[in-house]
Amino acid sequence: MIYKRKKAFGQALIIQLFLYLTENLIFLAVNDPHAQLIISIPLTLTVYILPVMFYRKRTGYTPFFSPLFPETDNNKNEKYNVAKKALIFFSALSVTVTAVNIFGLLGDRILLFFGFQRTPAPTSPDFFTLSVTFLKSVLIAAFCEEILFRGVMLHAFGQSSMNKAVLISAGLFALMHYNLSQTLYAFAAGAVIAYCAFKTRSLAFAFALHFGSNFITYIFTVLQFYLPQPLYNRISLITASAFAAITLFSVIVIILKTLKARRTPDTERRAKTVNGSDSAPPCPEIAAYALFAFVLCILNLA
Repeated sequence: MIYKRKKAFGQALIIQLFLYLTENLIFLAVNDPHAQLIISIPLTLTVYILPVMFYRKRTGYTPFFSPLFPETDNNKNEKYNVAKKALIFFSALSVTVTAVNIFGLLGDRILLFFGFQRTPAPTSPDFFTLSVTFLKSVLIAAFCEEILFRGVMLHAFGQSSMNKAVLISAGLFALMHYNLSQTLYAFAAGAVIAYCAFKTRSLAFAFALHFGSNFITYIFTVLQFYLPQPLYNRISLITASAFAAITLFSVIVIILKTLKARRTPDTERRAKTVNGSDSAPPCPEIAAYALFAFVLCILNLA
């Protein structure tokens, strides 16, 4: 069964690559920028949805409607209440956004070192361009990329080890951007999102994280066009400081909850679990991610 899933996923990626090349050929035939934006929406949906439909036909798995790990999800050992999910979400969002910023700058420097020039963005995109870009790059991209690279991919590879599944997901996510300037930060973001999807068993949670990261990136891209540079720098500084404060708070809360759980007798912890409450502390990796996010935020402020 596991081999069948991996084989189906590999075939789905080949289909996705073929559709992506077809999409680019269509773009070459269309010269008008607005027309390219309009046709990019159905083309992007096709590039991602058809491979997922192929995988569903081969394995019977439907993202968002089927468990990521059917062999183990019915007997989960760890529960995630709202407070714990909030800790994971804000910590992971901070890691993702800050890593995108830092690794994006690093990727640009590497490309410049080898003589590649980044394509300049339009100085003042109109409302139509901004609206379609939001729909395509924030909403559709987050949804489609999650159902393929987290939903289908973790379903195919997640039965082995978590580290292996996260690395494969992040690597393929980075490569399938087909863009050298996005490879580094796509890998970093993909690793965090795949980890959170793996730990929470929730594809909707991964989508929310991906959407939040894309939305913040989109907002700051738009602000950069219309705000004076000093004001933009001030807003960026305030935002980075807020992320640093949130992640530091997350680290403190996770440590306190972990220490409290360790002082709780096993019999009392088991009784609470039977009664339906969630007494299990957040896993240590979440604190590590939150601490890593705090360090990234400090580097970003510097």
